[in-house]
Amino acid sequence: MVEMQLDQTDIQILLELEKDSRTSLAKIGKKVDLTEGAVRARVKRLIQDGVIERFTISINREKVGNKVLARIGVDASPSELKTIANELTRFDEVYFVALATGTHDILVDVLAQDLDGLKEFIVDKLGRTAGVRGTDTSIVMETYKWKGSYHFKV
Repeated sequence: MVEMQLDQTDIQILLELEKDSRTSLAKIGKKVDLTEGAVRARVKRLIQDGVIERFTISINREKVGNKVLARIGVDASPSELKTIANELTRFDEVYFVALATGTHDILVDVLAQDLDGLKEFIVDKLGRTAGVRGTDTSIVMETYKWKGSYHFKV
């Protein structure tokens, strides 16, 4: 994978969009001293080059009924890691899956309406996934910072 070279203006545009992707290109242009058209062209290039993958929204999970956030460490046989990780992406409760080093082979973040919903996910879905040898669940009690993106840091 070839890393794209970003100039300071690209970075400023990305930071503005990361704060609020609804910000008008004209408003961003004023902040970075470019015309709206020039900002549009840069954003288009950033999309085409895969730097910007998508525009999205951030939803307050508790206000839509997802009161429980948990990170689950999954233990599995090395030969089955990718198969299990792909299988876990199918579940609606799962919003993050990654192969990892350290204590667990796979990290999974899960949203559930309540503890019963989390238990049902762990027992009925995760526990019945072929190749899963063990799990370790941590429930998030309170969130102090959630940036919503792991992709961009200056």
